[in-house]
Amino acid sequence: MFVDRSIIERASAMTASAPPILVYDGECPFCANYVALLRLQESFPGLQLVDARAGREHPAVRLIVARGLRIDDGMALIIGDDIHHGADSIREMAVRISRRGHFARFNHALFRSKARSRTIYPALRAGRNLVLKLLGRDRLGF
Repeated sequence: MFVDRSIIERASAMTASAPPILVYDGECPFCANYVALLRLQESFPGLQLVDARAGREHPAVRLIVARGLRIDDGMALIIGDDIHHGADSIREMAVRISRRGHFARFNHALFRSKARSRTIYPALRAGRNLVLKLLGRDRLGF
């Protein structure tokens, strides 16, 4: 696969001083409810949310794709120059967000472990794909 280095360089410069960004599929009921239940913008200071469907040309989405990651394979959390993808994004959020509320505490207990996150995340992704299919929604394709 050809990777346009200029996209990576421009996007990396953008993210070096930028607030953290979570890129997710806004039409996925699992993803949208996860974001809502954790009240991510309240519990993760400065976090920006980017719906990949609405923001295909957003620099964060372009950076993720340029680095060879697929948002269909998992949401992505960008913190500085680091991109946490899939199970790693869920784990990073679990350890960084406030643990106020029952769901946030449950999320922290479940996903704070790398091994547990990596074990559970494929089932969550499969559930997402099944639900999208049942709802007649297409996957993102990137």
